[in-house]
Amino acid sequence: MSRPKLTLRVLQADRLPCDTCGGLCCTLAGFTPTELRAARLANGGSYPPGARVLSGFPIKAQFGGGMGSMVVSDDKGTCAFLISGCCSIYDARPRVCRDYGRVPELPCPVLHPEEAAKIGRRGRSLIQAEG
Repeated sequence: MSRPKLTLRVLQADRLPCDTCGGLCCTLAGFTPTELRAARLANGGSYPPGARVLSGFPIKAQFGGGMGSMVVSDDKGTCAFLISGCCSIYDARPRVCRDYGRVPELPCPVLHPEEAAKIGRRGRSLIQAEG
């Protein structure tokens, strides 16, 4: 399956087709330590109820580098900050979330469901092994 070309128009788009997907890409968000602090602050200084913080995951250099953490609400890797299909920390979301759908390594699950599913399966296996 060929991927549409990543153009400046796509990179500068204010909105991707997210209005009705309910947060399909809101999984496997790797937070750097600084991003994790910002997310907690944006959430009133704490994590959402029932959240699990999984630490020690490498973050690729192009997405900030270093070691990161994921804040999940279930074994599927759903981000605990996803509340009723919306990001509760949108202005403080990590870089990986800002890049989703805009870079080839992070395909939009609405536009590229097969490729996004591969990423999801890899991430779920990491989370289940960690659990």
